[in-house]
Amino acid sequence: MRKIGIALCAAALVTGVSTVQANASATSSAASADDPYCGDWRHANYDDSTGTVTKAGYMKAAPYNVCDRASYVNVGTYLYYWCYAVNGYGHTWTYARVAGTSKEGWLPDGYLSNGGSFWSCNGIAGGPKLPESLMQEK
Repeated sequence: MRKIGIALCAAALVTGVSTVQANASATSSAASADDPYCGDWRHANYDDSTGTVTKAGYMKAAPYNVCDRASYVNVGTYLYYWCYAVNGYGHTWTYARVAGTSKEGWLPDGYLSNGGSFWSCNGIAGGPKLPESLMQEK
């Protein structure tokens, strides 16, 4: 009787793992097929402020970590801010250009020395921003 119970538990465990794996692969393939978040995000050079990078990483083509990489920036890289946007998770990202180059892209505001741009990419100055503690990527 004990062997049957162990066998049934093992079968249930394998079935559960297979189901979880199937659901995970279905979710990831659906998200990557045509990710709407990485489409064309509006931006313009509304801001005349500047700042530096406090955490090295890739500038992105859109304000999400899963989007295409634009350019790599090191800590201390000097940036010209253009504007910011709030993504679907409520995180603010600044669109910026690396000083002295034509490299442009989106960076999370938590990666920037002074919290990034204060001009919304909709052209509104000083729009509300989330506290830095809420700007962490999930």
